[in-house]
Amino acid sequence: MDTEYIQEQQKIQAEHGPTVIVPPSREVTATGDDCTDPIVLNAASLPFTYSDIAQYTCGRGNNYFNTDLGSYDGGEDIIYELVISSTAAVSIDMDPSGTTWTGLGLFDGCPGYNAVSTVTGSSGTTVKSISAILDPGTYYIMVDTWPSPACIPSFDLSVTVEDLPPPISTFPYLETFGSSTPSLWGNTSSDPWKFGTFASYAADFDHTTGSGYFAWVDDSSPYSNPSDLETWMFDLTSITSPTVVPLLEFWYWIGDPSYAANGVSTLEVDVYDGTMWHNAVATYSYSTEWTYASIDLSPYSSTSTKIRFRGMENMSYFQCDIAIDDVGIKGLSVGDIEGYVYTTGGTPIQGATVQIEGVTGTTTDATGYYLLEDLELGDYDVWAIADGYSPEMATVGIVVGTAVQQDFYLGTPNLTISPLLLENTLNPGEWFTDYIGMLNTGDGTSYFDATINYISGSGWLTITDDAGEIASGGGSFNLGVNFDAMDMMPGTVVEAELVLDFIPTSQVIIPITMTVAGDPLPAVENFKAVLANPVTGQTALTWDFNPDVTFQYFELRRDGAVLGITTDLFYFDMLPDYGV
Repeated sequence: MDTEYIQEQQKIQAEHGPTVIVPPSREVTATGDDCTDPIVLNAASLPFTYSDIAQYTCGRGNNYFNTDLGSYDGGEDIIYELVISSTAAVSIDMDPSGTTWTGLGLFDGCPGYNAVSTVTGSSGTTVKSISAILDPGTYYIMVDTWPSPACIPSFDLSVTVEDLPPPISTFPYLETFGSSTPSLWGNTSSDPWKFGTFASYAADFDHTTGSGYFAWVDDSSPYSNPSDLETWMFDLTSITSPTVVPLLEFWYWIGDPSYAANGVSTLEVDVYDGTMWHNAVATYSYSTEWTYASIDLSPYSSTSTKIRFRGMENMSYFQCDIAIDDVGIKGLSVGDIEGYVYTTGGTPIQGATVQIEGVTGTTTDATGYYLLEDLELGDYDVWAIADGYSPEMATVGIVVGTAVQQDFYLGTPNLTISPLLLENTLNPGEWFTDYIGMLNTGDGTSYFDATINYISGSGWLTITDDAGEIASGGGSFNLGVNFDAMDMMPGTVVEAELVLDFIPTSQVIIPITMTVAGDPLPAVENFKAVLANPVTGQTALTWDFNPDVTFQYFELRRDGAVLGITTDLFYFDMLPDYGV
């Protein structure tokens, strides 16, 4: 047997304490003791309501102890018989009035392994609730305990039986969940969904407000897959048209990040189209935060569409609960985007990808045609991408009920890169910027990423840009490559590679070598810039320099670009755009 399962059972057993053996009753002494003399609820006419206040099980005996209530059928029990004459919505609520470890079961015969639905729990304050759609027939309700306590000295039971209402036809619809199964929803699995503010191994707060309720499946014994939670019927025909689609939306949380390696539970969503069920139209798995999900219900639109959330527990471990919240259906106004993808010469491109990131995408056919359907109102960045071509993007606004036309023309860049080798000799402590020039004479924009791969040394090389684009038709880009000989000794030689990755796909690797030689150069002092001529913008640059070493010249730069060289301690230049 799985050790995790054993540990779980030991934990629950330790919390509960030793199970007390409650013997069966030897004789029936009061109405409600067993199925031969139950408390009869005859729902012959609807609506039907029944309340039983301050009822008890103590003294009735343990007459039913092999049932779908499991451990919770070991105490003294009480039996109700519910007779229904027509298909109806049934709600049963049992308030244990302080008694812990109680169970409530609805059975289609005298209690055994024939439960329609059961609900159990250790809390003495939580109301146990069952909601179900029942066909005409005779059903039995049992209230019991997992002893100890051996019985319930006082509890309140209420039963409501109502005609089935018409399908929901008012939208938007939203279910945020409360403490029990929503009205008219089905929750009749032997391991039913729970409703609370905390799941042991999933969400610890709800999505709606952070402090409300959500629905969840407890990934622990009994492992009675599946656990089904079924909505009431929806008439989707009023929100289904060429311009409006019915959309199911909800949020889910599956699992605990501390136990990701222990296996994963899954959530399946089934849809009933008025005639048949379509199982697992979508499946969701591990996600340790509230995660948005949506399903287009257009293929299943009818006057009686239903949704079923099917929890499939991880049966090897118990640390992956399933939670859902904020289940809604709305009519979504939509439009389309269509068009063609060509080369700049007008030739259709087959197999190009046209996509809206995170929303949808498709590929072009032999004529270059694409269609993006059923897009919600708004503006979208649409990308067209094809191997060997420059990607292009266009922002397109949706018009309801209309296909907006957007064509793409993809070009091909033609790059010239120079130089393809950088070798520089620097004095110790010197800083020097060299440049890689990139020229694009093609008809498509080129995009690049630049990275440095050190072969020897580290930190001595930097670049001015780690990404950029080179426009088509003669666009250029000068990438600055900075050499730094700070704290390096003469005779040091270091190497690296500048890796340029281009889109469309290509790669250029430029070898780079820096040699450190000569004597260290001191920095200039008292550098000044004075406007010498306020009419023309002529500027005088002066500085002091008292080296103990021989040097060749000063190189002056503005914003990285070389202005000129000189061996003097002054230089004249004109301010750019002076007077403009």
